[in-house]
Amino acid sequence: MVNTSIREKIEINWNKLQEEVKEFCKHNDLAVPKIVAVSKTRSIDEILAAWDCGIQYFGENYVQELVPKASVLPDAEWHFIGRLQRRNIKQIASHADYIHSLSSMKIVHRLEKSEYKGVCLIQVNISQEETKSGISMDYKQVNDLYKLARESGLNVKGFMGMGAFSGHQKR
Repeated sequence: MVNTSIREKIEINWNKLQEEVKEFCKHNDLAVPKIVAVSKTRSIDEILAAWDCGIQYFGENYVQELVPKASVLPDAEWHFIGRLQRRNIKQIASHADYIHSLSSMKIVHRLEKSEYKGVCLIQVNISQEETKSGISMDYKQVNDLYKLARESGLNVKGFMGMGAFSGHQKR
C-alpha cells in the first residue's frame, strides 16, 4: 500500500500539470493532448494511487513491467514506449493499447502474426544518433514501413521521435 503523502504528491503534481497544459492550450488555441504518465520503475501500488487520482494513460519501457501492471489495471490505457524485441511481441501485443516503437519490417510481420489490434506509431530516429532506436529519417524507408504496416492490417496513427539530449531545460 502506498503511503498517503506519496498519493497526495501524485495528486498535487497531476492536477498542477493538467492545469498548466490546459492553460497553455487555451492561450495558444490548441486542443488539449492526452497525457501519458510514464510509470517505469514505479510500483503497482503507486500506479493504483495514480489511477485513483485520475491518471488513465500509462507508458512502460519493458515488457517485464508492462505485463503485471496491465494485468492489475486492465481498464487503464497502456502504451509500450520501449524498444520492441521480437521475442516479446506476443506479450506486448496482448497488453498494450499503443505501441510507440514500430521501426522495422520484421517487427511489422511479428505484430501481424500476433494479430495486434491496438494503435501503432512508427518510431523515427530524428536525432540520427546511433544510440537511439527507430527507423532512419529517409523518406522512402519510412514510407515503405508505413505502407507495409497498413497493408498488414496494423492501425498506424502517426510517428514518434526523440530529439537529441541537449542538457538544457526550458521552464
